[in-house]
Amino acid sequence: MAKVMIYLSDAELKREERGVTFIVRTPDGSEKIGELKVSRGGLRWRSKDQKGKPHLVSWGRFGAWMKKQPQP
Repeated sequence: MAKVMIYLSDAELKREERGVTFIVRTPDGSEKIGELKVSRGGLRWRSKDQKGKPHLVSWGRFGAWMKKQPQP
């Protein structure tokens, strides 16, 4: 399982710059896999080598995708 570190902001989520950022690392913590930012506008993923803007998924699109996933 990957190691995840969480950084919380203390402000209300009004803009994409604010939110919760998850730093995702390999299980032993030696290598960064990427960053996941959770904000009011949706989810933003940036892999460690990615240039430019992060991948954006709206909450509606994320919810629709989750409904298609099998239940554990």
